Amino acid sequence: MVRPLLLPARAAEPNGGFVRYHPDGGLQVGDRVSVEVFLPDGSAAAGAKLRAVVILPERLELGLVDFSRDALGRQVFTLLWAWDTRELSAGDYQIQYSIEPGGDAWTETVRLNKPPAEAPAAWLERDTLCCRLHFLSGTDAARDVDALAQQVDERAQAAAQRLGYDLLPQKKVDVNFVPRVLGQGGFAANEVTVSYADDNYAGTDVGMLIQHELTHRMDAELGGELRPTMWAEGIAVYLTGGHYKPEPVLLRAAALVGAGEYIPLAVLVEDFYAHQHEIGYLEAAALVGYMSNRWGWDAFNRFYRDIRPGAGQAARAAIDAALERHFQLDLRGLDDQFYNWLSGLPLLPDMRVDLSLTVDYFEAIRAYQRAEDPAADFRQVWLPDPKEMRNQGITADYLRGPRTERNLKIARLLSQAGRELGAGRFIEAENAIWLARQATRHSP
Repeated sequence: MVRPLLLPARAAEPNGGFVRYHPDGGLQVGDRVSVEVFLPDGSAAAGAKLRAVVILPERLELGLVDFSRDALGRQVFTLLWAWDTRELSAGDYQIQYSIEPGGDAWTETVRLNKPPAEAPAAWLERDTLCCRLHFLSGTDAARDVDALAQQVDERAQAAAQRLGYDLLPQKKVDVNFVPRVLGQGGFAANEVTVSYADDNYAGTDVGMLIQHELTHRMDAELGGELRPTMWAEGIAVYLTGGHYKPEPVLLRAAALVGAGEYIPLAVLVEDFYAHQHEIGYLEAAALVGYMSNRWGWDAFNRFYRDIRPGAGQAARAAIDAALERHFQLDLRGLDDQFYNWLSGLPLLPDMRVDLSLTVDYFEAIRAYQRAEDPAADFRQVWLPDPKEMRNQGITADYLRGPRTERNLKIARLLSQAGRELGAGRFIEAENAIWLARQATRHSP
């Protein structure tokens, strides 16, 4: 739930800032409410803190927190699970916020809705050979857990084989299946999180998502001092055999060159996630394929694990040094050779159209998320620690999202676009993407 801080009636609000409440989809009695307060850049001085206090109907201190910066560089104060509403009644509550010392102050009115009558969801788990699956009762993952368990083991074995990872002696990997579309559907940190729901509008092959994220976990355990994101993501896509679906990665990357969409490696390696998502991932995967085909996987892997910055050395210099040690060239030289090699590959029929529509499709998904469900946008995703959520029995953060008729309409259009694109019906896919973008633009 997002409440803008732009109303003229409240003159003390931070100009251009906003408050975001979690869980999404409307707060309910019983929620452990989290709050994110975003401020315009530079409006909070070093050392500033945010104080939050429920002042009506009775006073309750929620916390005093420092600001940090999110992936978009914004100043944000986060109060995680700060307001326990389990003993409260439905109705309106006033929360007072103040920036201390001597900053802005304002008051928000927040409504707690009556929860639904059905029993609340609970965390469940299932052990497999490789992993421990975590999922919520009553969800599509709970219904399909037997098939998911088999698929996770198969995908873990495939990832381990291709990466050269000794799977069996390691401790089990925690894999969370959540009924909420988050980003493109998968994240990996200490644990793996995968979106799984029948109405997943991102339309990503769940098996490939699982393998991609498990590859990240295994890659991290194999080590390497720097492991630049460009290569880490490229490894996950290349060894999985595609990004969202099985695909000829090298030939699709050749279509990037033909379409004039190739990103120079020196640009891509800097702030990888700031570049167009599908293009960056595809190009990175093709780079891994090119290097491992040319020099062999073992030689490529030794280079990748050996990128190590010296004292005061920038990442780019460390990459150039590792390339020189292993292949006697620098990043610029690698870029020239890689680009020329891609330019010589054949262009498959319809590849450029399919690639262009894939970019348009996922850009439409991200436009919808930014406008209607920002907690799902991959660069500002609300993804609390799943282990702590399980320990505290918190489920709503992953269980709920915006469900208005407008949300459902756009999600249906995006789902249709994904189906049409997967079937190669390009005109129908383009039309559904356009309709979804129009519906998103005209959202109130």
